[in-house]
Order: sequence, then structure tokens, then C-alpha cells
Amino acid sequence: MTALAQELPADGLVVDGLMVAPIAVAGGGSAPDGTKDALVTAGHPPAPALATTPPHRPGMMISMTSIAQTPITGLDLTGFTEREPGLWTDAAGLVLSVHFFPLVPDLPAPLHEQERLRYGSAQGAAGSGGGLIEAVVGSVDGVPALRQLIKMPLQSRQGQAFIGSWTLPKDRCSTVVKVQAAEGATTGLREAMVMSQVGPAAYFQPHPYAGGGQFGGLPYHVADLEQWDPQFPDHPLTLVRAALRRITPTVTLHDQFKTLPPFPGPTPPQAHPGPSPAPYGGPVPPAHPGPTPAPHPVSSPPPHPGPSAPLTPGRGWFRRRGV
Repeated sequence: MTALAQELPADGLVVDGLMVAPIAVAGGGSAPDGTKDALVTAGHPPAPALATTPPHRPGMMISMTSIAQTPITGLDLTGFTEREPGLWTDAAGLVLSVHFFPLVPDLPAPLHEQERLRYGSAQGAAGSGGGLIEAVVGSVDGVPALRQLIKMPLQSRQGQAFIGSWTLPKDRCSTVVKVQAAEGATTGLREAMVMSQVGPAAYFQPHPYAGGGQFGGLPYHVADLEQWDPQFPDHPLTLVRAALRRITPTVTLHDQFKTLPPFPGPTPPQAHPGPSPAPYGGPVPPAHPGPTPAPHPVSSPPPHPGPSAPLTPGRGWFRRRGV
């Protein structure tokens, strides 16, 4: 089994006696406790299925009413073996999963505001100790979507995990397709070899979404660029990038999801109304009689939570007609 199953933090699915832990990506939604973007953890019992998923062999194309009660109706699973509804692994150590969130997406900006979208996504990844490699707006089966590549440090040893995802945001829900893999016992080989070829001065670069600086977290550097993938065909970043590219054109979506209103952007915070004017021009009563409580600072959790509790999946999207 892959090192991903052994090393990634938090609870997750046990596969072949090992733990496959989830990693979050931007766009999932807000949990009731205020945590953002906690992607569905594999391992939680799914809701009763609305569409029966037929048994399948690795390599066959699935096309049905839905896959794992998401709006996804088709997905090429060549080389993958199902571990539970909505989660598959392959022999190279990749973990593929699909998710549906019946929540307003918590992307930092609408898809057409790419500068804000990239900046906020990179800032969130860095806030969790990781790094956003790239964020590109594209489409999946004709639906506008955000593709991200993220790197996160492993918790129990040296090394990194790499996550590639498509987030398909709608006005009050979203669907995510995610591929992830982690470095094995040998770590840092790609980085060291690229640095030896380009030199230390050219190796570290300002983050392209930071306006000439860095965000913190894992630093941005040229070894993560796609141009180096052919030299490192077995590196997890290469595998994640290639798998996401291969799978994307095979994803098909339910027409009902495709016709939902688009994501307009994050919901602005609600304004607290002040005191109403007193009738007849009299004095205005204080809004809060007595001691004024200290304001509570409002912080925006990063869209890539670390060890926070995962959000239970919103399976069974077809029942939520109002979504």
C-alpha cells in the first residue's frame, strides 16, 4: 500500500489495514462549527443510496444515475479499485475521491475574479502550512470549475503530500473531484536534482499569486513546475498531475446540477443594524444598555484546514431539491 495511507494526518479510511487520511481543498463549504473546507473523510458511513452502484472491475467506465450520491454520473476508473463508495486507489499509490457539499462554497472569490481567487487560495494553503502550486480556472463537462495543485507537509516524518482537485462551485453547493498521493521513504530527490540543475539563485521564486513575495508555509520553487515531470515519472506530483489530466475529460455530470445557478462569490458578512431613531425627535436609546461587550474578532479560517474535525459528506444530493 502507498505511503499516503501510512503518513497523512487525521482519521480516514482503513485500506488493507492502513489508514488513508483525507486532505482538504478549497471550495467545500462551511461546517456548522465554522470550520471551512473540511473535505469529506472517507470512512464515515454513507447515507442510504438512492442509485445502486453496480459492482465493477478496475478499468471499466461507470455511467449511472450518480456515483457515490454525487452529481457525477460518469468517471473513467481505469487502473483504480473501489475501496468504498466514492473512493478508489491504484497500484501507484494514488487516492481518487469524489464529493458533494450541500453548502455555499467557501472559495475566496467567484471564478471570474481569478486574481482574488488565486491570492485567497494560496493564502489559505500557506496558513495551513502547505503551498498552492497552481490554481487554474477551467471547466468539467461544461461546468466552470477551479483546478488546484497543493502540497502539504506530512505530519509524522519528512516528506510531502500532493493534492490535485477540481472544485465545481454552484450558488449553494459544490462538487469536488480529488486525486492525492504522498512521497515514500525517499523524499526531496526531485527538489535536490532540480536545484543542482538551475542553481540556488534560480530555484526559489516569488509566488506568482503573491505579487512578488511569498505566502509562508511551504515555499514556492521551480521543482514543482510541470516541465520537470518527465524527469521524475514516478514522483507523486507527476502522478497526481497526470491522473487529474486523464480523468477530467471523462467526468460527466447530471443535467440538474449543470443547470444550477453559478457561484456568485462569497457571501458578505451580515451588517448589524444600529439603534432605531426615537419617535418625535427624542433621544436615541443605547443599542446595548449596560457594559458594552468586547467585540469578537472575526477570522476567516484558511480553506485548507489541518487537524480540524472533518465535515460529514452531503451524500444524496438528489433529495435536496432546494440546493
